[in-house]
Amino acid sequence: MTEYILVPKEVEIDKVKEKDFVLAPSSLTKFEMKNKNVKPLKSLIVEKHVGKEVGSFAYISKSNKFFIKTKAFNKNVWIPYEKGEEAIIPINPLFFRPYSLEKGDILIAKDSNIGECVYLNDDKYKEDYSISGGIVRLKIPKDTLYVFSFIKSKFFKEQLSSLVPRGSTIRHSGELYLDCLIPFPNRNNAVQIKNKISNMAQEIINNENEIIEKYKKVIKIIEKELKSNQKKGDFNYIYPDLERIQKTYRLNASVYSKSYDEQVFLVKNYIHGFSNLEDLGFKSKRGSSLEIKGLGTRIDSDKSKKGFYAIVTPSDITEYGTVEDFFYIGTKKELVKIEQGDILFGGEATRRLFVQCDKWDNVVTNYHGIKIYNEKHNIRESIFIWAFLSYWKDKGILDAIAVGGQGGHLAPEYFSYLIFPNFPDSIKKEIEELYYNKQDKDKGIYQLDKRNKELKTEINEYIHKIVYDEV
Repeated sequence: MTEYILVPKEVEIDKVKEKDFVLAPSSLTKFEMKNKNVKPLKSLIVEKHVGKEVGSFAYISKSNKFFIKTKAFNKNVWIPYEKGEEAIIPINPLFFRPYSLEKGDILIAKDSNIGECVYLNDDKYKEDYSISGGIVRLKIPKDTLYVFSFIKSKFFKEQLSSLVPRGSTIRHSGELYLDCLIPFPNRNNAVQIKNKISNMAQEIINNENEIIEKYKKVIKIIEKELKSNQKKGDFNYIYPDLERIQKTYRLNASVYSKSYDEQVFLVKNYIHGFSNLEDLGFKSKRGSSLEIKGLGTRIDSDKSKKGFYAIVTPSDITEYGTVEDFFYIGTKKELVKIEQGDILFGGEATRRLFVQCDKWDNVVTNYHGIKIYNEKHNIRESIFIWAFLSYWKDKGILDAIAVGGQGGHLAPEYFSYLIFPNFPDSIKKEIEELYYNKQDKDKGIYQLDKRNKELKTEINEYIHKIVYDEV
């Protein structure tokens, strides 16, 4: 739903003539902005550099040089998304083009995910990172984070969308984004408002960086505990024989690969033993089908409403165990709810996981989401399940277990493949505190993400008031 693009209830014939009698709704809409204290984005930029393509032949599995693609840009993430598929790619150093990317630079997509952008909050990008041809590096020295907050907003996207010609699948904006207007507050408290927005933006960026670092710590804890506490005996890879194939009834090579067998060996050879989901007291259940034919009635909303369900789909879950966004539906039908302590698992294609740590009412998922739960609603155990399956996901083990094409699916009937080392409670507690810290409520991944959602809501409220000249 658009917020700043107005659709007229009636149209004057002169307006139709101006549009060469084109009656397409998109040609008759109007972008609304009451604030006249505006500057075009191009007037705020002191330098801009367009990236260059290197060609897929330059992509390699490991390197000390990297190539940032537009897939590293995500509408809900303010810094480069490191774990996305083909987001940041290792490339052959021979094809590397230095850009001297610096802390404070803004990268904006000018082609496919049009107008999407990220902020570089780290000097690590300076020596070893280059950018694709669909990305432009912008240097905005004054009010950088204030301007960046507007570029990230729905206001900027809708404004750019109104400028870009429609009609193709991938909408190339060229340099039209430079003509977008950035409004500034007019009142006596203008400086305070700009500083407030900039400070909130910086907190969001810091929190996102901390989420990534805490996730990496979780993975390191699991790997260290697992590899440091093995029974005697070394892993020896053996090719599958007929007996093993008859037991599994599977012919796909992934579950017989050396990398898969080695990871399973580490769990089974762990000094304290291992368990499966059933041993740990967990069950699974698919989410509800949200198709209208099954629900009977359904009202969609992008905002929370009394009595509506909040929907979390597998595609809404990030690589770091957080949820990007919610949407809401109203229906009379009872749906499968995600309760406190439950794990939401995207078994089809994404393999991402999220733990519901708060006590919320009416949170549900669709049929592609799988609810993994225990009757005791033990959050620590659920977080451990999330952590270990995330570790296996990063190792490619969940993809190996999945069956079928188009990303495959890891449905509940294959959960027998999922085994977990019996880590001491002290290790599980350490992992829990990195994800959901009950003692220091602003420090866990879950709480940092929740705080960011609050900050983004507050920034959007300020942006709305500035656009309509209310502050």
